[in-house]
Amino acid sequence: MDWALTQNNLAGALGDQGERTEGPEGAALLVQAVNAYCAALEVLTREAHPVHWAQTQENLAMTEEAIAGHDTCSDAAPHLRAALDHVTAALQVYDPEHMPYDFGTATKLKTRLKEKLAALKTP
Repeated sequence: MDWALTQNNLAGALGDQGERTEGPEGAALLVQAVNAYCAALEVLTREAHPVHWAQTQENLAMTEEAIAGHDTCSDAAPHLRAALDHVTAALQVYDPEHMPYDFGTATKLKTRLKEKLAALKTP
């Protein structure tokens, strides 16, 4: 569990740095962040740790959104779709009554991702 949470923290740091870094170096950092989150999910399964799993899914969504908006991204759509899948998964765990903050932030993220995808389809 400690290792998985460390992977989550590492992914967060890599993602933050990747968003602040232009060019291929920044893109590589964002990919490393995705990989670290995915590694964490090997331990933070939905069955064993549903809240940590959902938070990691939401973090993956935000990182995919960052990749879609990075200056090196030539096709944002696949990353936005992946982000939408991840946040939708998180919302399957977040209970609006018992986790209103997490539910609210994930719902706002989902709405923003849908708007960005719709904007890509608009000429």
